[in-house]
Amino acid sequence: MEMVMDPLKSQTGGREAAVCSAGPICLGALGIATRYWLSPLAGYTNLAFRLAVRELGGLGMATTDLVNARALLQGGRKSMELVQTCPADRPLAVQIYGAEPEEMIAAAQWLESSGVSAVDINMGCPVHKVVRGGGGSAMMCDAHRAVGLVRVVVEAVSIPVTVKMRLGWDEANLTAPFLAREFEQVGVAAVIIHGRTRAQGFAGAVNLAAIRTVVEAVERIPVVGNGDVLTIEDAIRMRALTVVRPSLLAGEPCSIRGFSRSLSAGKQPAIPGRRRPIRTGCASCPTIFVC
Repeated sequence: MEMVMDPLKSQTGGREAAVCSAGPICLGALGIATRYWLSPLAGYTNLAFRLAVRELGGLGMATTDLVNARALLQGGRKSMELVQTCPADRPLAVQIYGAEPEEMIAAAQWLESSGVSAVDINMGCPVHKVVRGGGGSAMMCDAHRAVGLVRVVVEAVSIPVTVKMRLGWDEANLTAPFLAREFEQVGVAAVIIHGRTRAQGFAGAVNLAAIRTVVEAVERIPVVGNGDVLTIEDAIRMRALTVVRPSLLAGEPCSIRGFSRSLSAGKQPAIPGRRRPIRTGCASCPTIFVC
């Protein structure tokens, strides 16, 4: 799950903790009904899986698996499958990656013309085949280049543009707070922070304190927390320690429904009890549990 936070600036100019609540949130002019979003999971978040999660209720935004901008423009079969959608699959962000501004612009414009709700730029993928081409986490190593690429994509489309990134390349280079500030200045609608460095890959614990530094670094845009949010308990912990508002769920889809309903009713979210499995109708999708 990805969890959203709203940074606020006090009247005296000092930073205040972000406010957490259950209400809707906006990415520019795009309203998102809830603050609990489905993570882009490689190999899982296809159309069938997204629709199944939406049917459970409580989902705000869903994002596709990451898509190579060049392959999308070439009409590659796999890329077309990844961006397959339908009217019921809204709001939807398509996550693209690449290192060439011209290709990223063209891909974003193609997606806008196709009717997607938002474009998410991936600057967090640690996989070698993505990084070796200058995409994913490699973008965080050259702040000037990264900000320039984001700026031209934002200027090229009218739909919201978000950026998903890690804390930095390694513990010695935690560039996410600086980049988040710069991305806000060039017009991104939100930043999504995976609380690990590229060097960590998917090992070790998510650094919630470091996610909070990103929340404190920006002035207005939402910051979305991501990483190890598999259950309602994980979401509660992330909210408490990072003050993010939206969060990305990568575990039990029923957690999105339960968490959203509890907060809307002004109650402490309950931990799921007994669950029953349901089929998604897609052989490639994992089992979903309904609370």
